[in-house]
Amino acid sequence: MRISHEGKQSYCKEIPRVYSGMNYSMCLLNGEPSYSENTGPKLDGVPFFVFDTAFSALVDTLFLPCTITMQAQKGPIDVN
Repeated sequence: MRISHEGKQSYCKEIPRVYSGMNYSMCLLNGEPSYSENTGPKLDGVPFFVFDTAFSALVDTLFLPCTITMQAQKGPIDVN
């Protein structure tokens, strides 16, 4: 898996499967400096990133039984 946004790379080496959606969002913020300063498109002045992270938290919570099992069996997701 490769994490990038608008050509800017993330410094994350792996993402845990538990709460992977939220961790993915954090990896996007933990990218090259220009992405950290610009969180992407906005909706009524609120960065889309905020809505995406909130939705990811909800969905990740619903899938906890599955992701906990997968984390124990397969480990984290490698990021290239």
